[in-house]
Amino acid sequence: MKRIISISLVALASLALFGCVPLEDYQDYFEPDDPCAGEAMLTGTWEIVGEGNRKDCRQEFLNTDKFELGSVALSLEHDPMAESLALNDTNLPESFTFRDGAVDGVCVSFVTEEVVGSQTIQYRWTGNAISDTTIQGTFKGTGPSGCVSSGSFEMVR
Repeated sequence: MKRIISISLVALASLALFGCVPLEDYQDYFEPDDPCAGEAMLTGTWEIVGEGNRKDCRQEFLNTDKFELGSVALSLEHDPMAESLALNDTNLPESFTFRDGAVDGVCVSFVTEEVVGSQTIQYRWTGNAISDTTIQGTFKGTGPSGCVSSGSFEMVR
């Protein structure tokens, strides 16, 4: 009986000395942060705005520390079961391609390509749906004239 009481006293003394740590302090241990956790419904008409830089262009005048991006309205179809995102728009020129659209929770990625004359401009977009009406992220691109570009974007509907 003395042994049980002494163990209980030691346990109580340890709690008194070291205190209790709230469970929230251990949340990362039990549930690591997942940047894609959540759900997004992305079907609808979106416009992209953004800014970035462009370098390593064969034509020097295309190099810039800041350029702005804008898009026509893009009608997108989101299939949550397939985790896919596709262009649902027939009013765009044939020179424009939307491909590799993927959605994982709130994480969104896709590729756009546009052919202008003999040049192809390709952007790879990666972002997070921060609401059902806003996606924010970054892009990396190539073209025209051998340019390499990168920057940030926001899609709104």
